[in-house]
Amino acid sequence: MKRWNKSYTGFGLFCLSFFICFAGSAMAADPKYPTKPIEFIITMAPGGTMDISCRALCEAASKHLQQPIIPINKPGAGGALGASIIKDSKPDGYRIGILSRPAAFVIPFAEKVSYDPLTDFTPIIYFGDYVDILMVRGDSPWKTWKELIEWAKAHPGEIKVGMPGSKYMQVQGIALGQIELRENVKFTYIPFKGASETLTALLGGNIDVYSTTVDASTVDYLKIGKVRLLAFSGKIKLPGYESIPSTDELYGISVCNFIGVVGPKGLPSYVAKTLIDAFQRGIKDPSFVDVMQKMYTPIVGMTGEEVGKYIAKTYKEQKEIIERLKKEEAKK
Repeated sequence: MKRWNKSYTGFGLFCLSFFICFAGSAMAADPKYPTKPIEFIITMAPGGTMDISCRALCEAASKHLQQPIIPINKPGAGGALGASIIKDSKPDGYRIGILSRPAAFVIPFAEKVSYDPLTDFTPIIYFGDYVDILMVRGDSPWKTWKELIEWAKAHPGEIKVGMPGSKYMQVQGIALGQIELRENVKFTYIPFKGASETLTALLGGNIDVYSTTVDASTVDYLKIGKVRLLAFSGKIKLPGYESIPSTDELYGISVCNFIGVVGPKGLPSYVAKTLIDAFQRGIKDPSFVDVMQKMYTPIVGMTGEEVGKYIAKTYKEQKEIIERLKKEEAKK
């Protein structure tokens, strides 16, 4: 009888221990996420390439979260305003958004910002690249990039380059600054508020060169001959225009690329994993793929830790380039 009691007691203790462990595991399980809509900060104005691609991505990713992802446009300061909003958000996964390439790799070196691209965000996905081009009017006397450069050498400062924002607030301006040093030429930069305003200035003859990101309207103008493509500002080319040289091929100089989704620093791992999974599935959704193809924007799909490594590497490279450019300009 006593032996039976001991066995029973031992078995009872085992059951109790098992129950405690099981209960502890259940209590330690990740909370359900998400249980309400997620705000998605788009750091540029409505209607552009980023806005359209982000809205398509939000719709595609929300299918895998059983909660809507609500796009909210917060343009300003080249994307720095929106980045600050994301950085200051509660790290619970209910407000995430875009970290744009100017906000990550340019603006922090040009002016004081309230965030650190390397430490203040939780990387989720690097979902797309831009195609950047240098173009002139269709009736321009320059048929090739080489012809334009030769003319610029003979007429210092006379070629007017337009872009949304100032030279050192845009990745395209930084690439052109390097080309100026390499070719010993000087361009005059004209800042504009947005892409449509810059394009209007080009078509109206107020600027000579437009440094821009490709979108559907740009391609339409190319096809009808209103504008002429002289060079790509990076490694990525438009289908059908592969014979046009890139600045990477000509000089080894490219704009940095990045359309990334981030959350504030300190997102719980289960939240980050849930978001990464949803966006990974979202970029494969046919509706999103179709939008990106129509916008001539290649899909990337890098996630999590790899995105963080990319940001750190590109940040360092851009910092060195900008410091070198400013040092060279100070000598003149």
